[in-house]
Formats: sequence, structure tokens, C-alpha cells
Amino acid sequence: MCVCVYRCVFQFIENLHLCQRLQVLNLNHNLIHRMERLSCLSHLRELQLTHNHIQRIEGLENLSGLQHLNLSHNRIEHVPLWLGRKLHSLHTLHLQHNLITSLYEVSRLRSLSSLSELSVAGNPASSLPHSRLFLLYHLRSLDRLDDLSVTPEERGHAHQRFDA
Repeated sequence: MCVCVYRCVFQFIENLHLCQRLQVLNLNHNLIHRMERLSCLSHLRELQLTHNHIQRIEGLENLSGLQHLNLSHNRIEHVPLWLGRKLHSLHTLHLQHNLITSLYEVSRLRSLSSLSELSVAGNPASSLPHSRLFLLYHLRSLDRLDDLSVTPEERGHAHQRFDA
């Protein structure tokens, strides 16, 4: 038996209007620049867009049921204010290896009470002093940060450091 795998490289997200019941979409390792034409995927639970050329998180405002979002290895600089208000079902968010320079960008996620796992390693902001404690203080629902479990001791240190 011979199995052939043909890999297409996409530059645009399109022709998904017939996939309204789609729950998982994996578009990793493409040349996608914009997150567009996704609003029709109201049943989407998981979106994978790693290793693309995405600069802005956009077009997800209507995906309130989205639980897992992976945007690692892109060119994202900012976390939009609406993300914490609109994607209230989000459990897992991977933003590692992007261009986020400010921890305040990431702290905008504080209203995501169901967010339990976050990855931001490899961003310029993650190398700032006390970045882990800062994020643990502001994102209190996290169980894992950058693939490491959050300990009660860390939570205590974060509270002592930033509760002023």
C-alpha cells in the first residue's frame, strides 16, 4: 500500500462558508498574513495558525465558543482589548515566539476566567524581569504558564510582589 500526502501552502483563508459545523481548523505552516473569513465558523472549538505571517489578532470576535487558540511563531505585536471580552470560552492560548514587547498587552486577558494555559515564551516581553510573576498576578486562573505548572508558592510571590 502506498500513501501519498500532498501539502498545499495557503496564503489566504477562504471558502470556509460551507464548513459551518467545523470544530477544529489547522492551518499551521502556511503563508497566511490575515485572520479573515472565520466568522462563519460558529462551532469552531480549536484554531491552529502556527508558523504563518500573521501580524494582528482579528476576525475572531464572533467565535465565542473557541476553546483552544494557537498563534505561536507569527509576527503578532499586540493583544486586542476585545479578546478578553469576546472569547470567554478560551481555555488555552499559545502566543509564544511572536513580537509582543509589553506585559500589559498580555495582562489584557485578565477577564478570561476560563483561561488555564498560556504560552508567551520567546516574545521580547517574556524576558523582562519578573514577567512570570507579573502574569500570574494579573491572570489568576492560569494553571500552566509557558509549559510549567503554576505553584501556590509562585502565586503567593506574585501577590506579594505586585499587590501594592
